[in-house]
Amino acid sequence: MRRFLLHFLLGAIAMLVFYEGLQHLGFEETREARWEEAAFVTGHTHEHLGIALAEEPAPRDARELESRLGVWVSPISEEAYERLRSAASLVSRQGGVELAVQVEDEDWSVVAALPIGSVELDAEALFAEHDEALDPSHLLSLLLLLLGIVTVGLALIWSPARQLRQLAGTARALRDGRLEARAEVPRGGLVEPVARALNEMAEQIQQVVEWQELVLQTLAHELRTPLSRVRFVVERVADAEDSGEREAALESLDGELTELEDLVSSVLAMVRADHGVSAEPVDLLQVVDEALDVFTRAPSGSALHLERVGLQDSAPLARVERAAVLRVFHNLLSNAGAHARQRVRVVAVVEADALVIAVEDDGAGLSEDERQRIFEPFVRLGNSEERAGAGLGLTLVKRIVEAHGGSVAVGRSELRGLRVETRWPLAGESG
Repeated sequence: MRRFLLHFLLGAIAMLVFYEGLQHLGFEETREARWEEAAFVTGHTHEHLGIALAEEPAPRDARELESRLGVWVSPISEEAYERLRSAASLVSRQGGVELAVQVEDEDWSVVAALPIGSVELDAEALFAEHDEALDPSHLLSLLLLLLGIVTVGLALIWSPARQLRQLAGTARALRDGRLEARAEVPRGGLVEPVARALNEMAEQIQQVVEWQELVLQTLAHELRTPLSRVRFVVERVADAEDSGEREAALESLDGELTELEDLVSSVLAMVRADHGVSAEPVDLLQVVDEALDVFTRAPSGSALHLERVGLQDSAPLARVERAAVLRVFHNLLSNAGAHARQRVRVVAVVEADALVIAVEDDGAGLSEDERQRIFEPFVRLGNSEERAGAGLGLTLVKRIVEAHGGSVAVGRSELRGLRVETRWPLAGESG
């Protein structure tokens, strides 16, 4: 907006300068032209004085004449008249009225010898009346000035108006479901920030819609298997011939329902992460210790050697949602425990603007291609014995960390297994 106003102001100033130059060049009067104007004013004044003096009753003094002429009239002595007449540039006699006109640059002096006595007339008023009659081109020049200013304004508005029409077309395309539509971003001008914001919004909308479609399609597919198993177990319970067989079937049913509950809970957690988190300053090492304590009490975790390397007492605070971060480290530890042979290690490092916490294991690790797919929903990597769960654990980790403004990276651990590194902005940086 400031740039538009600046351009318009500069254009208007240029028009004004042009106008003044035109006035100076086109209407500068020569001495000869001034004498022609003096002759015109003299004749014009003779005409008006003749009409005013011929009216009945005739004016008796300068005040009545002033009222009839509509310009200032002042009586002067005969001596003053003769003195002014002797210095006049032009003297004219007509119908018993003598006029003496003195022209000096822009100054005019007009005196008259009348039947009612000698008077001096308002030269400026006479000259203004003459200008109005003599210079009709003055109005044309003003119109040209206004036309120039309007032209400058239209020239400045035309490009933003065209760009706004393009933005409207892009918005309509997005409304109609063409989420790949993007606006052309001009270089500078009023529309550039609007176009960039529209494209960023369109990009986010497209990502969210594609993500939701992917989750819904895959979830619908993934639910079929546990639901089929639940149906099968229910039939086992109905066909059980003794209490032992029934108890075994019910225990199996409980496991299937737990898996379904975990699946639904993970999907809901991802949806919640997509809608933002309520963050507060939290000591992440305390959250890590809490997750390690829970993992140690689990049957799978108790058989492993757990280590926490790095900061031992406390760490700089990060702005996070404690429950969501606890789920992140629970998922990372569960994933590492499922693939580790003997060791799981948590490494914490403070950097200039972030707290880095990585979870490593000494398992078989993943190939480069598999690491590229590890965060895709419902993807289970590794051998068939390790493919437990719904395949949403690391997907949820990525969504939660990114919702906090952080990032996740996967690499090879010094333990020769997998290393999943999370980076959390410090409280002072994310404020």
